[in-house]
Amino acid sequence: MTIRQLHFTDEKQAVTLPGNSSGAIISITDPDYPEPDLPDTWGSVLRLSFNDAEYDHALIRTFDRVADFREQHRDDPQPAHAMAIHRFLDDIKTKGIEQLVVHCRYGRSRSAAVAKYVVETYGTSLDGGSLDEYNRTLYLLLKDPMTFERALQNMEQAEAEAAGYREEAGLLGKLRAFTQKWLGAEK
Repeated sequence: MTIRQLHFTDEKQAVTLPGNSSGAIISITDPDYPEPDLPDTWGSVLRLSFNDAEYDHALIRTFDRVADFREQHRDDPQPAHAMAIHRFLDDIKTKGIEQLVVHCRYGRSRSAAVAKYVVETYGTSLDGGSLDEYNRTLYLLLKDPMTFERALQNMEQAEAEAAGYREEAGLLGKLRAFTQKWLGAEK
């Protein structure tokens, strides 16, 4: 990767940066906020919109239905966001980009997760800033975009099987449904 300089910041500072043709910016905004007005002088721009929220496998297992989890967390970091960042990083490799700026609303969590991933994956040096408050969900998705999706798919399969078991009469059916829900989600 040709990125020599990596900086993450908040939105307020990001909009004041002049941008240049050998620089790229990843702009992460909240779903209910307008996109920031970035200069058109950046060599490449990726705009994403999702909440600064975290979830993990333990939280996923607290939901009785996968559909409920998906609905409640639809505006949170998703595999599609991580894959878009991967494609963007792959794309800027070919463009001679030397500077990468990542911003989110406050410049502490989502942007730090992307910066942490870039530093660890590509060996790019970080231009200041602390990665301590990075968004763990986004970081895990960047490392493996399907990490949570596999668990959700396993739970959906267990839900379908449990629905079949519930049709069985008596305690045995209930026991099988319970076992499938809780043990099946760990696959």
